[in-house]
Amino acid sequence: MNLGIGLAVTIPRRSGSLASQVAALFAAGMKGIWRESSRAGALFVENTGVTPVSPGSTVGLVLSLDQGLTLGPELIVDTEFDNPAAWSIGPNWTVTGGQAVATAATTGNNVQIAAGNTTIGSTYQTSIVVPELSSGLLAARVGSMYGPTITASGTYRAYLTATSTINTGLGARSAGTTGKVDSLSVREILGNHQIQSTSTARPLYQVAPPRAVFDGVDDVLNTTFSAALGTNCTVGRYVPGTGVVILTGQNIGTSFADTVTSGPLLVADRALTAGETALWTAYLTQQGTLP
Repeated sequence: MNLGIGLAVTIPRRSGSLASQVAALFAAGMKGIWRESSRAGALFVENTGVTPVSPGSTVGLVLSLDQGLTLGPELIVDTEFDNPAAWSIGPNWTVTGGQAVATAATTGNNVQIAAGNTTIGSTYQTSIVVPELSSGLLAARVGSMYGPTITASGTYRAYLTATSTINTGLGARSAGTTGKVDSLSVREILGNHQIQSTSTARPLYQVAPPRAVFDGVDDVLNTTFSAALGTNCTVGRYVPGTGVVILTGQNIGTSFADTVTSGPLLVADRALTAGETALWTAYLTQQGTLP
């Protein structure tokens, strides 16, 4: 899948004051989750964020809008492979001529840097340019998590959630991997995203209205926070057939498990004012009743 490399995620924001006012609440320091179920480019079939959702597909990753999908600093100090000394180079790899070159590399052979500033539970956008892959498989790596396997030349993007803070880079994913990599970028995509790594536990995406449909058995989208949200949180949803449901006084720790079939979702780490409640109601109704 050829998605290109950019310094920012470009996702069009729907015009109108309601979304802008919700964004202003998060910008002012409110912490939580913002899922807009119709947002193109923010919902993906897999937890690695490669394939956009379509009606009937699973939902493995929802990029939360709470931090505006802003990208953090670049973690790769030598994105263009200009400085071999910046890399820990595994067997059958070289860094030369502005490329990382694999020659019959085997599974687990890596080119990596010490990226101790990754955060467990945070999600990172990886972008990799592969001009040549004559045999084998490649993948970007964040901590101990490898991204989707790359089988041909191209430009690829994925979203990987760190499960450790060990080295970050790229590696061979099969024996005999031979190819070249022109560039690698790894940047955190800020926000409290919803993730499900187990394919059988993912809800389904449906439209008219757009929503995540949970099976009521084991489907769940999980969010991990850097700190507990607290005991006076607010959770708002648009539930098809019911309308807007806003729950107050919710106790949310360092994680939130979403299992309720609904369209847009808002989670806040505090109580809302009357005006904010009215804003949430209007916004959730607007987004929840889209065709």
